[in-house]
Amino acid sequence: MFRNRENTPGAVSEAAAQTTMGKADQSRHTLRVAVLGGPATYSWQAARQHFAGRGGVLSAVIADGFEQLIAAVEEGAADCAVLPIENTTSGGINEVYDLLPDSAVTIVGEELLAVQHCLAARAKIEPSQLIAVAGHAQALTQCRRFLAELPHCRLEYRSSTEQAVAMVAGQMDARLACIVGAEAAAAAGLTVIRRDIADRQPNTTRFVIVARQPREVALRLPCKISLVMVTAQQVGSLAEALLVFRDRRINLCKLESRPAPSSCWEQLFYLDLEGNLADENVAAALDELIQRTRQVKVLGCYPSDHLPSPGTSG
Repeated sequence: MFRNRENTPGAVSEAAAQTTMGKADQSRHTLRVAVLGGPATYSWQAARQHFAGRGGVLSAVIADGFEQLIAAVEEGAADCAVLPIENTTSGGINEVYDLLPDSAVTIVGEELLAVQHCLAARAKIEPSQLIAVAGHAQALTQCRRFLAELPHCRLEYRSSTEQAVAMVAGQMDARLACIVGAEAAAAAGLTVIRRDIADRQPNTTRFVIVARQPREVALRLPCKISLVMVTAQQVGSLAEALLVFRDRRINLCKLESRPAPSSCWEQLFYLDLEGNLADENVAAALDELIQRTRQVKVLGCYPSDHLPSPGTSG
């Protein structure tokens, strides 16, 4: 189910160099990071970016789907996994949201990655000459406007960017292309024929890092909590639950709903809020939230570099 790549050429070996920068006196441990598809993917770029400068060597545990990524952590094949969870162009990644509530992993970090989609082929060719474009479903969705200009070009959905790259690199037909980052295209020997093809610029993906055990976050650090809740099927139930955070002056960063898998028309509500489980005010708010809802599950408490430090204004 899982494949390991450690100290391989290109992106993986570069990750090892980044994570030991400034840590020459620290013994080099290996951190097994599960990623979708492997070193040619944006997930691996996010992993490199997140763990850069933290010491040790990254070893990629390659999975072929989001469910397999989580299973790699649950089964001990990986120390953590990097999961894309939302994008500024295409929104929330529903499959990831649906998997997290029933999993045995917890969110321990997040990373924002600027994603610059490129169109790459075996040789220089005009996009109008293409007969097929391969890519992960999210990449194809984020480039819908550009692809709409190629009505005679079929779309080839692949489970990862690496598989899309392999499809193009493994064929002799120059009329095949894939959506990929410039770095991954160069590593595969492909030619970028069009840059920045996403519908919106900048196009940013938020990734979460999940592990088996939660990690304490110091109160002095900016911190997020992600949770999922189910409210009663009554008028005003959601509003009453959300008032908990208003009354305690806790800022909500995100609110998103997804259909509950076990009941028709029932919704799961996913929330991100600014706060730390170790903070007494936050802990009291969550206790009160439990009293006002049918079910609450904390998906993780983790540091966030994208929030102001506690006690400072935004």
